[in-house]
Amino acid sequence: MIVIKSLVKGTEIGLEELEKRADQAQIHKHYKISAVELGISSLSDAMTCRIAARDAL
Repeated sequence: MIVIKSLVKGTEIGLEELEKRADQAQIHKHYKISAVELGISSLSDAMTCRIAARDAL
């Protein structure tokens, strides 16, 4: 793990900070998530569903 860490350039951040840094508009566009879908589920649920569906195909 330390060998891999030395190869990566950047600063380590906590997982809870990722949501603050994410470009919400880009996520909506990339995963084609509609406002209607966000009315019944969360953004992370919609993304997880898309990723799982792609892996299943």
